[in-house]
Amino acid sequence: MIDIPDQQAAEQARFLGSPTIRVDGRDVEPDADGYAEYICSCRIYQDQHGPRGLPEEAWVHEALQDAEDRRHAVDLAAVDAEATALSDQVSAAEGIGSKLNRLLFDFFEVEVLPQAARAAELGIDPTPWLDVIANMLRRYANKLERPD
Repeated sequence: MIDIPDQQAAEQARFLGSPTIRVDGRDVEPDADGYAEYICSCRIYQDQHGPRGLPEEAWVHEALQDAEDRRHAVDLAAVDAEATALSDQVSAAEGIGSKLNRLLFDFFEVEVLPQAARAAELGIDPTPWLDVIANMLRRYANKLERPD
């Protein structure tokens, strides 16, 4: 709950009128990002049945589901960059190849594969997750062939 006492507060909070319902800072009304008039007033929602004082229940459910999906999403580029930085720090020729093997495969087992499986369960293409694994294995093989 946020108190919007005046027009200045409405503009500062990008407030579209009361009630405004947001999930993780995002308005539940589809296309609300396109609105630019912020007001300290009542809000009227337009849906398939005409004007209403509340958003459609389906919008709220969809916003909650989207937020849940975002919480489980992982930035694959960040995972790839972190794994690359780790492999760059450890040379396979230093006699710790078995430790690096265990670390690398534990990372895949604990972090990457469960996310790929979850993506597949949700009907999302898991290929990007599997690409992370392929890229890391390629980098590791290159380290073995050409140690620092």
